[in-house]
Amino acid sequence: MAIIADKLPLQLVPIRPAKLIQLFILTLVGSLLPFAGFAVENSRTVNDLKQKAQHAYIEGRYADAAAINKEIAEKHPESEARRYAVQMLGTIYENNIVDIRKAIRWDREYLKKYADPRQVSFYREKLSSLGKLLRQEEDFKTYQTILFANQGDEIMVKKFEALLKDHPDFLMKVEVERELGYAYLRMDKRRESYQAFQAVSRDAGDNTTTSDRIETATASRYWEMTSVWGK
Repeated sequence: MAIIADKLPLQLVPIRPAKLIQLFILTLVGSLLPFAGFAVENSRTVNDLKQKAQHAYIEGRYADAAAINKEIAEKHPESEARRYAVQMLGTIYENNIVDIRKAIRWDREYLKKYADPRQVSFYREKLSSLGKLLRQEEDFKTYQTILFANQGDEIMVKKFEALLKDHPDFLMKVEVERELGYAYLRMDKRRESYQAFQAVSRDAGDNTTTSDRIETATASRYWEMTSVWGK
């Protein structure tokens, strides 16, 4: 008697373990595709913001650079770009916009979450210095404005000399004297350079660096040589 195949009872086909694993992986990958697409899109958004922030900073649009980096820091907390954004916010608020409290906030955030062991001591010292400068914030703003103005050594020297004259107790007096020493050296004013580096050695005391001592000796030697030559 002929057997009609389509009327036979259906039999369950056993799925081997390997097949089960393959199906599970395919299902998992399929379920993650929308999230992967979102992650890629999110990464592109953050990278675009990072590039905009960099361009703004290079072009001297510091308020824009700060705003964009702040957006990265606050709206994309898990992104790799946040480390850079937090560091740049500390830099911008210290050097360019000059808001010491905001600089401290972002430097502290960087130290807490991102600083590697080689950076820890630097950031701790930096935060300590910024804290002391809070009571001289206006003088510090003047210092940073002169330093980053790029108006040439002659103008910078005049403004730094005036700053020291008007504020002899400025906490960054040694840094100003050091800048004067280098500026006078670039202007080929060896005597003034030597005097500025001497002031650094006097006022820095135990904090005088090896570089300061070398520059003091170099400026002194050149000044003595030009004095002998009558120049």
